[in-house]
Amino acid sequence: MASAEAERRAPSRFSVDETAIGLVLPWVVGEADLLAVEAANGTWRDVARGARRRLDLRAARGARGALDALARYGATLTDVDLSGRDFFDDGFVDSLPPLPRLRRLAADRCEALTAASAAPLLDRRGVAVSRRGSWRLVAPHPRWAPEDVLEAQIHALHNFERFGGAAIAFVYDLAAPQNKAATGPVDRFHRMMVLSYGIMLSASRVSYREDAQRTVYIAEVEPACHRRFVVRFRSRHPAGPRREMVFDWHIVRCAADDGEPCWLTAAVVAARDTREAGAEVVVYDDLLSAIFARD
Repeated sequence: MASAEAERRAPSRFSVDETAIGLVLPWVVGEADLLAVEAANGTWRDVARGARRRLDLRAARGARGALDALARYGATLTDVDLSGRDFFDDGFVDSLPPLPRLRRLAADRCEALTAASAAPLLDRRGVAVSRRGSWRLVAPHPRWAPEDVLEAQIHALHNFERFGGAAIAFVYDLAAPQNKAATGPVDRFHRMMVLSYGIMLSASRVSYREDAQRTVYIAEVEPACHRRFVVRFRSRHPAGPRREMVFDWHIVRCAADDGEPCWLTAAVVAARDTREAGAEVVVYDDLLSAIFARD
């Protein structure tokens, strides 16, 4: 009796497996409902009820089917996962059906999604948006923290081979006005990145940490509006040794081009990496100067 009760309370063994369902369902329920059932993140019994609260669309085959599933269950959905879907772009957002009960949206690694269309989703009250790796969502805006700006720029640099000039322009857009005055316009900034900061565009591994104890490098900025990060780029050419460079990344709270205060990158300064008593120490090269200080 106890065994039967335990089995009744245990999670269903028929939890959705997208691969298996994709092979089996055409012979079970027919093509019309295939995507909705295949993408539902729950048990067979949950799917049969039709009142979906969670919808996992990571295995969706395309935008049309995903939108059909969202329209079918939109009135009851609270949790939607579209992580990694290339079709989750600005056009897809414009076609979304009403989702009145939505509370969580997973949009990780959706690199086709930009801030222009996603702003209503990001600003929607009561909706938590997971967006790790979706770097194009970040734009000069008070909603973004210094870490958001830094990570978005790093992701853009990592995607240089895929997006080319668009990735460089994205990094430039997240620069402080004084930084743009010293390094722009964007075509000049592009050449500078390719010729002088190639390791940022080809790095196979990037790590960063905040260093709040570093001597203030930009004297014109109040300490409370200044965040400093040590960013390490590592690159290994197939036919050569590993290369590694360290940069001090200064992000400040300042007025953007439209006058709205937000966090933007004020300066990126190359540094020499040394070791002292097992601790990491980053030392500025005496020949380098802050681009922020340029008149």
